Amino acid sequence: MREKFLPGNLPGAESRDDYDGAGLFQLGPEYADWFHSAENGLRPYAVLAWAGEELRIASPLPGSIYVVDPDIPSSRSIPLVVAGGKKVSWKSDSLECVDENGRESARASEGEHRITVTDLESGRTAETWIRIRSL
Repeated sequence: MREKFLPGNLPGAESRDDYDGAGLFQLGPEYADWFHSAENGLRPYAVLAWAGEELRIASPLPGSIYVVDPDIPSSRSIPLVVAGGKKVSWKSDSLECVDENGRESARASEGEHRITVTDLESGRTAETWIRIRSL
């Protein structure tokens, strides 16, 4: 397969831990919906990895850059998605984290921001950072 990446943003080198005992590559739990969909053409080559007790932010990914268009109100909503936690709380010192019709999101404002999620049952936390620009 041919893949493309932003300069200076290459993924880490592959390791034995990227594969299961049968030699299939393991995908993280954030790929579960796609993996079970009709869009998955990699099913013969991949398996879903067991997430165990890991708490991980699936969206937004670290270093993501969001551009807010004042003519598109929905561009102000940054989806917040976590893997490995059921009852969680989102927090940011610089962004408002809200529940919009059962979906967690952050309201965008220009700048660089840190976002933290806490699993309320275990106390585990995960953190990410993003940049937001306006048109």
